[in-house]
This record gives sequence, C-alpha cells and structure tokens, in this order.
Amino acid sequence: MNQLIKKLTGTGVAIVTPFHKNGSVDFKSLTRLVEHIIKVNVNTSFHWEPQAKV
Repeated sequence: MNQLIKKLTGTGVAIVTPFHKNGSVDFKSLTRLVEHIIKVNVNTSFHWEPQAKV
C-alpha cells in the first residue's frame, strides 16, 4: 500500500472536452484549459471523452 501511495502523490485532474452548442470541439477553450493546468503545475491529467452524446 505504501508503494501505491508514493506513486499517487501530487495533483491530478480530469480534462473534459469542451464543446460548442453545435457539437464541435471548442479548441480555444480546450487550449486555455490545458494551458491553465500546465501553469498551476498539475502533475497528472486524464482525458475522457464519451463515445456518444446523451
């Protein structure tokens, strides 16, 4: 257990892809989000994108 805790230190965030109302990816907002995550020294990020829109 201690080895796992040592490996899981730091800050991690989930990145959710921003979309425009028409369903296209909002690359401008995504870029700002990623730049902010880098700026605040997040150690790990996870990207999840749903296979289908609900």
